[in-house]
Amino acid sequence: TMLRRAGVEARAQGAPWLELLALTALCESSHATDGDRTMLVTVVEQLPEATGTGAANRARIAARRRIAG
Repeated sequence: TMLRRAGVEARAQGAPWLELLALTALCESSHATDGDRTMLVTVVEQLPEATGTGAANRARIAARRRIAG
């Protein structure tokens, strides 16, 4: 998906905040895989400066989300 490609591109450019945002949006969608969720958790853990921010909180919720069906 476009969101997954955005995350890959952000990672390639060394832009962890953009990767965090792209992966969060992906994990909030019905297209996320368990691998996407795992990657999101990894990105959050690698961004200690994100702790307590709205972006990190939203990411943690999105990483736990499971799509029914």
